[in-house]
Amino acid sequence: MGPGKAVSDRRGTLDERRAELVARAAAEREALSRQLALLGTLDGGLARLSSMKSRLPGIAMGAGLGLSALLLALPAGRFPLVRGGVALLHFAGSVRRLFSQR
Repeated sequence: MGPGKAVSDRRGTLDERRAELVARAAAEREALSRQLALLGTLDGGLARLSSMKSRLPGIAMGAGLGLSALLLALPAGRFPLVRGGVALLHFAGSVRRLFSQR
C-alpha cells in the first residue's frame, strides 16, 4: 500500500463521518424546531389567557351554574363519575382554602 492510498482511505472515512454528522445535526435541528413550535403554541395560549383574565370570573360562574344545572337534571343513580368528579373538586377547593389561610 502506497502513501497516497492511506491518505485517500482516511479522506473517505472522514467524508463518511462528516456526512453522518451533518445528517444527525439536521435531525436534531428538526426535533428542536418541533419542540420550539410547541413552546410557541403554549406562549400564545398564555397570552390569550392573560387577555381573558378580566372575563374569567364570569366564565367560572357560568361553568358553575351549568354544572349545577347538569347535576340537578341527572338521576341520582346515574353518572357516578360526574358526581365523584364534582366531589373531588369540592375537596380540592377545601384543601386549598385550608392551606391558603396560613
